[in-house]
Amino acid sequence: MERFFGLITDKMIRRGTFLSADELERAIYTWLASWNDKPKPFVWKATADVILDKVRRCKEAIVKN
Repeated sequence: MERFFGLITDKMIRRGTFLSADELERAIYTWLASWNDKPKPFVWKATADVILDKVRRCKEAIVKN
């Protein structure tokens, strides 16, 4: 779910100018309708081992500080 919100942010919100919250909301719903018309699966590029290694290193860095 987090990746999906990142996608909305990257593809729609950062590229637009919105003068009100209502305008932003309409733009999000319009983008969602377009996305749902031609859905694409998420393709994860990192393996589970790479992700878990990064998590381990982050935890070690937190403990050191």
